[in-house]
Amino acid sequence: MMKTDPFDRVAIISATVLALVIAIVILFGDQVGVPIVDYGPVGEASQNSSISLTFAQPMARETAEERFSISPNVEGEITWAGNTLIFQPVERLTKGETYQVTLEEGATNQSGRATIQDFSWTFEVRESQVLYLGPADTFIKGLWVMPIDGGEPRPLYQPDYGVIHFAPSPDGSQIAMTVFTEDQLTEILLIDADGSNPQQVVDCGDALCGVVDWSPNGDLLAYEKQDIGISGQLGNYRIWLADLETGDTAPIFSDNQVLGYGPQWSPDGDRIAFFDSNPATQAIKVLDRDELFVMDIPTPMGKVGSFDPDGERMVYTAIKQVGRQYYPELRLAELSPDGENIALFEDGGHEDQFAVWSPDGEWIAFGRRRLDRQQGGNAIQILLYDVLNDEVIRLTEDAQYNATELTWDETSRYLLATRYRLETNSATSELWLYDMEDGSFERLTENGIAAQWLP
Repeated sequence: MMKTDPFDRVAIISATVLALVIAIVILFGDQVGVPIVDYGPVGEASQNSSISLTFAQPMARETAEERFSISPNVEGEITWAGNTLIFQPVERLTKGETYQVTLEEGATNQSGRATIQDFSWTFEVRESQVLYLGPADTFIKGLWVMPIDGGEPRPLYQPDYGVIHFAPSPDGSQIAMTVFTEDQLTEILLIDADGSNPQQVVDCGDALCGVVDWSPNGDLLAYEKQDIGISGQLGNYRIWLADLETGDTAPIFSDNQVLGYGPQWSPDGDRIAFFDSNPATQAIKVLDRDELFVMDIPTPMGKVGSFDPDGERMVYTAIKQVGRQYYPELRLAELSPDGENIALFEDGGHEDQFAVWSPDGEWIAFGRRRLDRQQGGNAIQILLYDVLNDEVIRLTEDAQYNATELTWDETSRYLLATRYRLETNSATSELWLYDMEDGSFERLTENGIAAQWLP
């Protein structure tokens, strides 16, 4: 009897398997469909969240767009990034609402293969939350989160060597933070809004990174970076940018003589401001990325001001002279080469600082201490400037508390304030919340600093 060569046996088996695979593809290929490999948000989401679906293959995009829906109905625009469909709502999503996202069957890839069944999921829009660093009275600080409806604060992310600075992303899905490393250098991490999935995005190397700030569209991080000399001495600050899509990092200016710290994006993303740390300059520097000009706003205060919602003006703290004394005052600068720069208040008799513009543009919150020490004594009180009606409204008159950091939420309803109780030995920081709708002013927690809103 004729024997089969082993190689022939392998060839026969391979041909049989291949024929079987082809038959399966012919018979059942249409039942496999186009896989969806990722989607979000899942679980909790912010009011600013976009909604995305990622397909395993390039799609005939219009077939997916016409089968995409959200309930309750949301107006928005669809864009694509590769194989990912991105839906961006026109208005903020509703707090506390549960949304159902559906892609009906029949969306096809570019080869004509279709999704074979409806794909659907739900997510809930979370209530407003406050992020802060704590404990404030220790060197090693972690990131904490708390709701504003009376809940208790809880630790969100606690690195071994402490958080230096943090910034939530514009859509509230991630948080960028600068942290110390084991060798007392620094790195910049991204974590999810629930504190999970930490990833390094910037290795600061032999330097110290500090303040971070997101561009409004969430694709760039601006951060400050301070060189460390060979002998260990600290050098100058410079502003750098990190591209979160490519991972590239570079100084914002190729000229290494341009120094600065405290980067801050304008709400429209067209400008970025920082404080020029060159001793000969003493100014806020504003870079217009579209018009490609840089303007200086002279002030010795060492701090960037607050942009208006359009990014066209900035309220900031300068110095005024009253007799032989010098006091902080608020000024308003138009951010153009020939823009006007005026004092916000013509009357004297007070020290004004810590100004922040509300997102709706109607209010400027700021801290004031009267020179005659009336209406609050030595403590800095919180006031509001009504931009439309040119009126000043006093929110606090409490000689026991000094107010410093002020932060608006995105709806301009809530104002977050860091206050220090003066009549104690420790002067522990406290976080307070003012409600513009009902006028209530309540303490949220103590021993926290650098508070920001999680959208």
